[in-house]
Amino acid sequence: MTQTDRLNLPLIQSNQAQKHITHNEALRILDAFLHLTLEGLGINDPPETPVIGQNWQIGETPNGDWAPHGGKIASYDINGWQFLDPKVGMLAWVKTAQELYVFGTSGWVRFDQPPTQMQNASQIGVGTNADPYNRLAIKSEGAFLSNPDVGSGDARFTLNKASAGNTTSISFKNAWSGRAEIGLAGSDELAVKVSENGANWTTAATFNPSNGELSLLAGLSHLSKGVTQKVNSISDCGRFAAEKTRQISNFVPPAYLTMENGAILSEFSKFQVDSTDYGGANPANNMIVKQLVDQIREPTAARYLSEFYVAKLLAGAGVAYENTQSGNSKYRLCSYGRVGGARQSFGAYFYVLSGTALISEVNHDVWLNGVKLATFAQILPSDGWQHINAIADTALRYATHQESEIFPLFATSGVEILLALPAIIMDAVRIGPDDGLIPSHQMAE
Repeated sequence: MTQTDRLNLPLIQSNQAQKHITHNEALRILDAFLHLTLEGLGINDPPETPVIGQNWQIGETPNGDWAPHGGKIASYDINGWQFLDPKVGMLAWVKTAQELYVFGTSGWVRFDQPPTQMQNASQIGVGTNADPYNRLAIKSEGAFLSNPDVGSGDARFTLNKASAGNTTSISFKNAWSGRAEIGLAGSDELAVKVSENGANWTTAATFNPSNGELSLLAGLSHLSKGVTQKVNSISDCGRFAAEKTRQISNFVPPAYLTMENGAILSEFSKFQVDSTDYGGANPANNMIVKQLVDQIREPTAARYLSEFYVAKLLAGAGVAYENTQSGNSKYRLCSYGRVGGARQSFGAYFYVLSGTALISEVNHDVWLNGVKLATFAQILPSDGWQHINAIADTALRYATHQESEIFPLFATSGVEILLALPAIIMDAVRIGPDDGLIPSHQMAE
């Protein structure tokens, strides 16, 4: 009996008796192959109760009725088992996997196996839909790029723009609202931009492409914390003494502080190096001074800390530079008596010994114990040592004028306040873009 070339369907011969047998056999084969559905792949054991119309792909080591038919398709019809040869390119839906498979030279493989090449695809969406603008769209908890297992071992991700005036960047968002952007935004300078609302953007830093120079357009962070200190470029390093050695002998009122409203600055006590407080031989320190040292240094580090004086400010009876934020009038105690620059920073520790003092944010950015003030704060003796970092922002055109309000401390007559500037214990302050880097100590006026 002759057959068709591809599916091997039996053909009716001329003058053949009982032609319906040949015709029905061809229809049964077509019924099995057309929109082929397989109950499973690689099955070696025939089912005990097959259902007419079901098909299986036989494994390599079949048993029972399937024994001689490894790799074929077993189709169960009204006449029993039929064993059919799959053809290259044939598609089949596999019920157990709930996936579409295709038959090729290497057997049955899942139809959606990744291609070895994909060229000039118009859009690709992974877990979401791509669109004409976002032609590659991925919605996933992670994405992984790595160098190939063979080759140079390098891995590069390239973003290219058409010209210097265009933008190539990486954007970081919160609930689809922009918060940061890194890239070449409208120029060939690498820029870092940030935003708190997705609408208003600040350029935090840029890198000059010709020399690599870093520009911090908003300055460095103040890095203010309640138990750390600030770098200080004042001439006595904040120690209220003339010596530049670890031990100091005499209190020297600082020329860089100008007393206001009749305030008086005097010596309160000195921190003694290698004192008995920390296992040394020198006399014990004043209790309040020791509280400050314990706040800023571990005992093992405090024993040999350089000596410094704590000064006492006694508020006078003058009424200039009034501040009424607390509901009661208070007046400025002192000011900075030197020529300053833009974004000038002042860091200090103070202790209200008696009465009430006020710290104000008017004309300043003020951090009290590391927390930025919204308006003002009143400090009492029970509050203990406080750390203040005050930044007086000045327009650049006034960058060389005297900034007298750099220390925003106010009180009424008779209030006593201790002041300490142990800047020999170094940290960092905010530095404006036009101020340059300041040294930890300035050794001379």
